[in-house]
Amino acid sequence: MSIRHILAATDLSPAADLALDRAIGLARHCGATLTVAIIDIPLEVPALARTGAPSTFGELDRSINAYVDEQLAERVRRAGAAGVTASSLRRGGKAADALGDLAEELDVDLLVVGSEGHTGVKRLVLGSVAEHVAHRAPRPVLIARGPGGGAFGKVLVATDFAAPAAAALVVARAIATPGAAVEALHAWHYPAGGWGLAALGEQSHAMSALRDALTRGPQERGDALAAAEQLAGRSLRFSLRHGAAADVVTDEATAGGFDLVAVGTFGGSGVRRLFLGSVAGQIMRHAPCSVLVTHG
Repeated sequence: MSIRHILAATDLSPAADLALDRAIGLARHCGATLTVAIIDIPLEVPALARTGAPSTFGELDRSINAYVDEQLAERVRRAGAAGVTASSLRRGGKAADALGDLAEELDVDLLVVGSEGHTGVKRLVLGSVAEHVAHRAPRPVLIARGPGGGAFGKVLVATDFAAPAAAALVVARAIATPGAAVEALHAWHYPAGGWGLAALGEQSHAMSALRDALTRGPQERGDALAAAEQLAGRSLRFSLRHGAAADVVTDEATAGGFDLVAVGTFGGSGVRRLFLGSVAGQIMRHAPCSVLVTHG
């Protein structure tokens, strides 16, 4: 997969600027063009409205608009100085919906958002909004967290072996360095319900047999995935861990020092979140690094 066009959302906050630095670095790495977008939220000034001074309100609005335009221009210049062809635009509406629609309209290959923060003029909240964007946008979404720019060097891909997880691996490789360390991770757990696992725990052979039955299939599929990647000339380490998916992924990302976690999800809205219910949201909230979300 090639990344040709990247859309970077901004609210002009420091967190959004860190995300923009990542987007600029990725655009340079991929040879992509960059669009910097801000979603305007109507300014609420009830105190001014009560004074009956529309001229004052109009002057304030013009000042804010001029400020936002100049700030966007400065960020375009920053991208240009890094050798990236960039432009900017402004849209109105609800951030998650507007950014998703804009990503489709511009036919972008990646949408980059920050993980927190909002400005004094309340332009775009990139915190809780980031999660909504990732679920809503039909294009791959990168929630850029922390400092650093350019391609990623250590990637953890959460997989259930379904098509969205395969797509997550493909996109993750496109925004990773050629020699990046890539690990695919599958979380398994014992079935819920009255399986009498406490009793089985006292019978080591029975528990071992159950564990083998539950892990044999995922291990074989993981080994096959690693072999296929190796055949294509790409290295991939596969790991199988027991526990709740979100906890397993975030713990591994933390312990392993990964700079990117990639997850795949079915659809972009409603309750169809990730391969295990609300796992996507938990990973986005708790992962110690940037998170890539792709849709099947």
